[in-house]
Amino acid sequence: FKGGAKNDNSGVILNCPSISGKMIADECDFSGKITKRIDLQSAIGNWVSSVGGSKGVIAYDLKTNEIIGEYNADKKYATGSLYKLFVVYAGYLKVQSGEWNRNDIVGGTGRTVLDSLDLAIRESNSECAESLWNMIGRDELDEIVHNQFNLPDVYVGSLEATPREIMSIMRRFYQHPGITDVDLIERIKDSFLNQPSTIYNWRQGLPSGFSDSVDVYNKVGWEFNGRSWNIYDDTAILDFKNIDRQFIVVVMTNDVDFKQITRFGTEIEDIVISS
Repeated sequence: FKGGAKNDNSGVILNCPSISGKMIADECDFSGKITKRIDLQSAIGNWVSSVGGSKGVIAYDLKTNEIIGEYNADKKYATGSLYKLFVVYAGYLKVQSGEWNRNDIVGGTGRTVLDSLDLAIRESNSECAESLWNMIGRDELDEIVHNQFNLPDVYVGSLEATPREIMSIMRRFYQHPGITDVDLIERIKDSFLNQPSTIYNWRQGLPSGFSDSVDVYNKVGWEFNGRSWNIYDDTAILDFKNIDRQFIVVVMTNDVDFKQITRFGTEIEDIVISS
């Protein structure tokens, strides 16, 4: 996650020719060093052809600001608990602006606004998320998503979104526009990264596919019918600490076992490290 305000790389352009020879700042880091492009399109193609069910995938490079692989990225999928991403970001904006008091109790949860925002991500707490959603108002949340998040086709209550739309809200968490309070930013990061095992294992999919050298800031949404996963959605910000590269990966599926998503995570790490 970026610290403080979003970086302005406008001053890098003159010092950083791209691989193609053109002056494109997005291909460079802020020291002027050229960043090597990593392509996950082949890996995504190989993975989707190796598993059954329905799946949509998108991968985004936060260093070069480009999509580096996709499949069915504009197809609508059931969000499951990924709807909480929209609720929580809107809620943090209200805390940052002072419209909400972070210590007020949320509905009948017995928890503060700040704890409810945290738990809606950390433990996918539905009571907290639903109560926060009611505080915002369903119509108002859609207005925020359409106008502030620039996602005009997302209606949170439909519980549907595309991988590209989920990627967009994850990118917003990474860049946190409108949120400058350091404590809020750190809480957001921690809720995505440190998710304890409850009666559920929130990190059995993508996070389990990566080694300890990668920090996986993750949110899942699923529906299990007792035999198979009707829905298994997994989205993560990946921080490859040793090489200072960050990516967003979104996987939205029907009838795909989470173990296949774990395997996909391992394949992504292998490609990034070897590139």
